[in-house]
Amino acid sequence: MARRTGRGLFLGKEDFIPLERVDILDDLKRFVDVHRLTDFTLSDKIIPTIELRRTEDEIIGAVGILAVGGIGRTTAQLFGEGAATGLGIVARPLSVVVTTEAVDNVYFGYLPFSGGAVVSISADPRRPVSELAGSGVHVDGTTVLMVQANTVHRARLLGNSPYSVPGELLQRALSLPGQCFTVQAETVGTNVHIAMTWRLERLRPTRAGPNG
Repeated sequence: MARRTGRGLFLGKEDFIPLERVDILDDLKRFVDVHRLTDFTLSDKIIPTIELRRTEDEIIGAVGILAVGGIGRTTAQLFGEGAATGLGIVARPLSVVVTTEAVDNVYFGYLPFSGGAVVSISADPRRPVSELAGSGVHVDGTTVLMVQANTVHRARLLGNSPYSVPGELLQRALSLPGQCFTVQAETVGTNVHIAMTWRLERLRPTRAGPNG
């Protein structure tokens, strides 16, 4: 058995994990000096890192907008680049509510920014729009179709019935350079009402993967 005393890893009877191999300490010494490491243990418990963030310090954008149907599929994109390009800042959607004026399938996923103006409003009236770093919502009738490879969620909406995107999905969704979180109606010419709230974040460089 192994236990932690605060001064290293020692053999004993008080740890939670039995050491089935008596030479495991020798194996560990190949990678770390277990005698001089002051906070080392073998444990079956995972202690997550909790990041505390004051609500007052969060930068929140919010937009309610009508995307009028045009020649292509009615589309709304959360644009997260703007002035934040190269700064490691992303836009993470917090709430997305969609209403179509007719029965339609709506797709949620990622597409490159289609170009054009964005609507950007600070949810906190004490903060200027400039703090949103150029992020915002862009709407148009694009001919770029959301294909299965770009789609992470799909819902069939009844006409004039608001639909909220599941929070579990939004917790992992984000807009970053090259990829915008996108809402797209299937039928050409459908009017779509979008209410979207997002938060600007700077991802920690220790995170690995496509989002940081």
